[in-house]
Amino acid sequence: MSDCLSQSYDFGIRIVQLSRWLKDEGKDFPLSGRLLECGAGLCPALRVAQAMGDKGSRVVAFRYVEEAEYLLELMVETDFITALQSEPLLSDCRVIKKDIRANQSKRKKQSDGSDADNGK
Repeated sequence: MSDCLSQSYDFGIRIVQLSRWLKDEGKDFPLSGRLLECGAGLCPALRVAQAMGDKGSRVVAFRYVEEAEYLLELMVETDFITALQSEPLLSDCRVIKKDIRANQSKRKKQSDGSDADNGK
């Protein structure tokens, strides 16, 4: 999950930079606070998931990235950013979601294997 952590950290930085740019450009996106919360909350949720093996934290992280993707799509559709500007961030969202799913599947297989080893 360390690649996913690194990607989510970088994603958070890019969301902060986008929020700053929007403010500097006078483009007051009504949901920019929510986008910032999603971008900044993603990596900490994944860190908790990794440290504690907590499925709930992975679900929270997935929700953050899913919501960020939705908000970025809204920003394009409402002309706060262009499709070209959004593409790197949307691509990040897709990669991070794929990684979270892959890590979840990997943990499930490991869990199923340990249950079999324990005679369950």
